[in-house]
Amino acid sequence: MFQYEVCTTKKYLTTGWDSFDLETNPEVDDNEQAFLAGYLEGAETHEAIYDHYFNTVRSTCDDKTELCQRINHYLDTNIEWIKGMVEQHAANDPYWNQVNLFYLQMAGIVFGYNSVAPRGKILTVRDIM
Repeated sequence: MFQYEVCTTKKYLTTGWDSFDLETNPEVDDNEQAFLAGYLEGAETHEAIYDHYFNTVRSTCDDKTELCQRINHYLDTNIEWIKGMVEQHAANDPYWNQVNLFYLQMAGIVFGYNSVAPRGKILTVRDIM
């Protein structure tokens, strides 16, 4: 069973940073923990995620369509390459196992965020990356 303890400290307006601490059960499968920890992070911090996206990413591609298409193509190609490397190596290589856990956590963040975000504020993994 996935057990966790969450502590969110919202001090952005006084220190410039919020804090999100999560402790999971080490007896649970690492892949499951990574995804579910990401899910909780995305759901719990969805407002801060959207605020960051809105303030720094949303308008980045305005008047830069070609550049953004190239960047998005690079991100998509790179993610596919990483998925292939993870499939080939994660079971036997600690480095690729950690990369896999990172991407599982990222998928959990996106899923958790989108599970509580209003309809007009849905984000993709690329948006969050």
